[in-house]
Amino acid sequence: GVRAQIGKSALFVGRLVPEKGVLTLLRAWCKLKYIPLSIVGYGPFLTEAKTFIEQHQPSNVSLLG
Repeated sequence: GVRAQIGKSALFVGRLVPEKGVLTLLRAWCKLKYIPLSIVGYGPFLTEAKTFIEQHQPSNVSLLG
């Protein structure tokens, strides 16, 4: 829903496929260390997303599935 104020985190919900730009989002979030990101979704890109997170270890990204 709509919030009355700006939140302190971001949420991606969707199918994990390359066309959605998940890798671009992950790369950007490695530079935005002060904003937490939660990723919710499944799809053929799930393994690649997990691998990226394991390799780069962004402390502000949660892959929830």
